[in-house]
Amino acid sequence: MKQDVKQFIKRHQLLQPNTTIVVGVSGGPDSLALLHYLWDESEKEGYKIIACHIDHQLREVTSALDYKFVKQFCLERNISFEGHRVDVKAVQRRFGMSVQMAARKCRYDVFKQVMNKYRADYLALAHHGDDQIETILMNQVRGTTAEGLSGIPVTRRFATGVLIRPFLGITKAEIVQYCNEEKLQPRIDESNFSDKYVRNRFRKEVLPFIKSENPKAHVHFQRMSELIDDDQVYLDELTRTHLEEVIEKRTEGEITISVEGFKRLRVPLQRRAIHLILKYLYGENYPFLSFIHIEQVQLLINSDHPSGRLDFPQGLSIERIYNLCRFSFHKLELDSYTFSYKLQVPGCISTKLGMISAKFVSNLAWEERSPYTYICDAQQVTYPLTVRTKMDGDRIQLVGMEGSKKVSRIFIDHKIEQSKRKIWPLVIDGNNEVIWIPVLGHSKKGAVTEISQKYLVLSFEFHGEGWV
Repeated sequence: MKQDVKQFIKRHQLLQPNTTIVVGVSGGPDSLALLHYLWDESEKEGYKIIACHIDHQLREVTSALDYKFVKQFCLERNISFEGHRVDVKAVQRRFGMSVQMAARKCRYDVFKQVMNKYRADYLALAHHGDDQIETILMNQVRGTTAEGLSGIPVTRRFATGVLIRPFLGITKAEIVQYCNEEKLQPRIDESNFSDKYVRNRFRKEVLPFIKSENPKAHVHFQRMSELIDDDQVYLDELTRTHLEEVIEKRTEGEITISVEGFKRLRVPLQRRAIHLILKYLYGENYPFLSFIHIEQVQLLINSDHPSGRLDFPQGLSIERIYNLCRFSFHKLELDSYTFSYKLQVPGCISTKLGMISAKFVSNLAWEERSPYTYICDAQQVTYPLTVRTKMDGDRIQLVGMEGSKKVSRIFIDHKIEQSKRKIWPLVIDGNNEVIWIPVLGHSKKGAVTEISQKYLVLSFEFHGEGWV
């Protein structure tokens, strides 16, 4: 393993002698092996090592034990230790993020603080080759942009230096073997075994099959990642040149572009231009946005209709007004927040809470029934469909119930907080009747029967990774 890591570092020119390296250390096998490896090399290469451990305070007992373990590990080896405790739940509430996204933000905020404190040259993180495979496949399945296909970058600028990932050329099995050989006894995070998380399901079900087909698959995925990343750099530079010609206004938190100028761009450059605008506005808080989000903005700008609006995560609004399209963060008073959009079939609508997609199918074999999906007989529904916020008096005829029930009562039964009730999307048919409350309730109107031949399928996906 040591030789493979050395070659990877040399090929990518990741480290220079006599530099300061902050190492992110959770206490698990990957990060502990990375800390040990760099510490072992430090005397010969002149590295100054600082171990940075973050206690997310999400696991009451074990996270505190992880903190003590990493601190003791560093003390025994005379490694500088930076331990920080963060309030992930507070950040989650403040920014409306999922727990995972909030934890990531907290980690990188601390990493930046420590980098600045030591004027460090590098931040070293322990993502490995198996992580790369999982990330690329997960992004593809979720519907990623082109950038997501390149997976985890080997390097990127960060704080006072460069973020590096020296272990991307090796596998988890090699790291575990290294820990055994060096008699390291890492901490094990029990959440790594929970099927609650998508990555764990890929790790348990998909990765073993890929490794059985080719044990060196991580090498090919890494090579593909680097090739795509090289293409991305060139195409982004090309897009920026064209984008400058269509930007009418740019301030912190806002970009306005010319619709006519944008329409003259080639379609691939349009997609990249939208992605670059979103990256600029979101900065380090960039949420997961799928290809569907990019496509929705593209459709808004290219539409023959002179006006329209989309709501994206974290309060970003995208508003088309005649020949201008404005991307802007805004403070919205939820008490007065309402929306009403026509839902084309096929088509999709992005709301402040999440994305609703609609399509017709003639075969239900591949359609998964869940609270996130609504399926009915397409010929028993009145069109057009509308996606809007709740109005006084809204009721729904739920499956399995006699009569109807107030939508407000359903929110109460599911313990939906007040702020989310005001932005929760409802799907309304052409008779102004509620047919679906995503995640919370299906109407029994248009029930599928044996004689149904065409089906309406509606799907919902929360922005980010969840809503709890």
